[in-house]
Amino acid sequence: GAARPVGDHPVADAPMATASPLPTVPMPPTSTAPRPPIATTPTAPPPSSGGIVIPSLPDCTFGGTFDVSSTSVAVGEIVTGTIDIGLSCPDSLRGRAAVVVLGAMDQKLAASVRSALALLVTGLADTEHTSIAFVSAGALAVPPRFQDVAADRPAIDALVAGLGVRTETTSDRYADQLDAVADAFQRLPPSQRPLFVLVDGAAPSGDIDAAALRLRALVGGLRDLVGLGILIDGSPDAWLRGIGQGGAAPEDTLIYVHEAQSDALPDAIASVVDALGAPIDLWQVRPVVSSRFGIEQATLTLLPGGQASPRLPWSGIAHARELRARATLRLRAQQPSAESQLTVAMTGRRRRVDVRGGVVAAPNVCVHAVGDLADCAPTPTPVVSTFPQPPARGTPTAPQPPRAPTSAATTGRSDPTRTSTPDAPATAASPDGTSATPRRRVYLPFARRASDR
Repeated sequence: GAARPVGDHPVADAPMATASPLPTVPMPPTSTAPRPPIATTPTAPPPSSGGIVIPSLPDCTFGGTFDVSSTSVAVGEIVTGTIDIGLSCPDSLRGRAAVVVLGAMDQKLAASVRSALALLVTGLADTEHTSIAFVSAGALAVPPRFQDVAADRPAIDALVAGLGVRTETTSDRYADQLDAVADAFQRLPPSQRPLFVLVDGAAPSGDIDAAALRLRALVGGLRDLVGLGILIDGSPDAWLRGIGQGGAAPEDTLIYVHEAQSDALPDAIASVVDALGAPIDLWQVRPVVSSRFGIEQATLTLLPGGQASPRLPWSGIAHARELRARATLRLRAQQPSAESQLTVAMTGRRRRVDVRGGVVAAPNVCVHAVGDLADCAPTPTPVVSTFPQPPARGTPTAPQPPRAPTSAATTGRSDPTRTSTPDAPATAASPDGTSATPRRRVYLPFARRASDR
């Protein structure tokens, strides 16, 4: 295809006709292998000082390779790096049958819940084969009545808009309602997957332990049904925290939102919805090259097609659930070195949510003086190094063997002739150039992020 300049070097951006699977790190398939037992002992962390607490958000899967034409070159010689890297962000909202259990809410919490649930309904409407039911925690237990989100959207929107103040209920009513929801999930057809949403601003009266036990049983069984759970805790004492963060269900099944500032709740739920169902809309591929090399040429092809920025790091706009990039770096050895680090990171963004992606390291390339091979010992068989990634939410997977930690990629400058950096451990970067590291708990001041709305 036509070439575009990258600094002083051309970069081809013509799409390729076909794409073969990544050679050694494919996107992980769905598996029905046995899962480890679910822990039930609460190990809740101390309450936060404020803001929204989301222990973990769903992440995308990542895979790739970084091969080199030679692992030993003389100063002045060329080594070619070949990169094959990709992200996959499946739609975890597709085919969901959602049940929203409404607990106690004061006026302020009710207003935020209306906005938050409207965003959830929109997320379900943006995909296919979804349904939703609303039940009151204090009502007599009856089977949830599901409505098709696409066909009954006006009625669902009107119901959400009419939600108001609700007083706390008794633990007996609470437990009975949860049992009815659990039974409904068990009766879903194979084409439907459960989505359990609980909104509560106060613990029920009576035997709280009995209600908590039923709730633990419900969320603990979600993974076996390929289900998901969202606990929205608006209570001052965070009474759901021991369930949401205490091991009642695996973190890849349950999302706990502690609503300490109710006006921030809609943004928090919007981020959860984006992490579950939004496609990739921004991406970046950032190679990090040792200062022992100069970049003579850099080319990238995006699959299934699209445009990349004309300068390193490559980036672009997309609307896809899977992205694949193939790139070539033509590097000239400049200084002798027994170890010359070459890595590449791929990151992205799904509306409000960063996709941290991962890092792939190339085999070590030894650069020796012309005619002097003493510093270049034989290198082992190249191996692919990847950043471990969790599976998509609601996708059961077989237990994976532990992997050795990998180094990460540091950011380079935009000019490919100036991206060389000292040999130092690298970190993956987000599309805006900031570093992105995995987090177990996220404190998100959403109320101040008006630009993301």
